[in-house]
Amino acid sequence: MHLIIAYYQMPDMVSNALGASLYADRYFLTPKKAAPSPSSPRYLGESSTITGRGKVGIPHFCCKEIHFLADCHNAGSEFCYDSCMQNKEISTCLSKSLFIRGLQCHKSLYLHKYHPELRNEVSEEKEALFQTGFEVGKYAQQLFPGGIEIPYDENSYADQIEKTQDEIRKGTKTIYEAAFNYDDIFVKVDILHKDHEGWKIFEVKSLTELKPVYIDDAAIQYYVLNGAGLPVSKVFLAHINNQYVRDGEIDPRGLFTSNDISDSVRQKQPYIADNIAKQKEMLKNDMPDIDIGEYCEKPYECDFQGHCWQHIPQDSVFDLKRKGVNKYDLYRQGIIELKNIPLGHDG
Repeated sequence: MHLIIAYYQMPDMVSNALGASLYADRYFLTPKKAAPSPSSPRYLGESSTITGRGKVGIPHFCCKEIHFLADCHNAGSEFCYDSCMQNKEISTCLSKSLFIRGLQCHKSLYLHKYHPELRNEVSEEKEALFQTGFEVGKYAQQLFPGGIEIPYDENSYADQIEKTQDEIRKGTKTIYEAAFNYDDIFVKVDILHKDHEGWKIFEVKSLTELKPVYIDDAAIQYYVLNGAGLPVSKVFLAHINNQYVRDGEIDPRGLFTSNDISDSVRQKQPYIADNIAKQKEMLKNDMPDIDIGEYCEKPYECDFQGHCWQHIPQDSVFDLKRKGVNKYDLYRQGIIELKNIPLGHDG
């Protein structure tokens, strides 16, 4: 019996095959007096008033996400949170997912860094999609079986980086979730594989098409690995093959299609370096004054919409279903409520 694989129908929410970077972002945000743990529930606190870079108030947050090159000895303490808020150099550290977030919207990155309690709650449906993405990533690892995985578990970022270097020194040819740091940017590589051409990055996506943001995702990894002293020969995007038909056990080589995106990634390097500098400079200052816009939804749905969209009433122009209507154009013209749309307006 032939079964068509269903993974390719998953939406953009799980475009990161392992859901790893999303998990990492939540992993280091634990409430006061709670020890960081991969099994700890994410903290979703009450909304608080933001005053520049000032404290949100109770609860305070552990700084492990920021201090990724050393264990945090003040996890969950008020001192830990305050020291992060006051040290503008430390606060500019980034990860792969944070950089991608910053490309989409500087304000989203700022809120994630300093006011994570304002994030939307993650629905059960999206949690299920994260798990499905994790499973897709595990299948992708079978493209290069026998590799060594660098787990999150209880390991600090420093431990993950050191474990990765140990495997490279030992001559390991395939490393899953390899960890690197350069220029205060931490990245995890879905699959790092070495052959006669050298080291290759394989970025795994659970969708069927190549999107521009995926190039950015791979380009920041290339930037960090080369900067850290590991020359990368090629970069590939491994994504779901929507022509794949399952017959019995899943065949990873049939399930995935790999595209060589090396040239695009190299061409992106000046753009990557420029935007890293812009994001770090932004994080040293007060929260950017950015209104809502198309970037709230594309390329990914922002998880701070509940905070940034509080001023949008019910029965707004964003409830319009008609195709061809530019809702954001109406909004920028000051037309927010449906009742205020001029008669005869054609969008």
